[in-house]
Amino acid sequence: MWRLSTLVEVQALGDRFLFIFTNERDVARIWVDIHDLLATLTTSATMRLVGETIDPVLQVDERGIMAARTRNQN
Repeated sequence: MWRLSTLVEVQALGDRFLFIFTNERDVARIWVDIHDLLATLTTSATMRLVGETIDPVLQVDERGIMAARTRNQN
């Protein structure tokens, strides 16, 4: 996990988790990794679409997408 400036509370919600941050700066630094997608679904558009369900997407890591495609094809 990244270095938080304040505490974060985590609540279990069934098979999901809710993260409650007390400092806005900590929220702005979240990085989300998406695993186990088929190579055909591992695109910038898909990553952005999934990410937008969490919050506005600031950046999609194109290098990570290419690495995921390579792993999925082996």
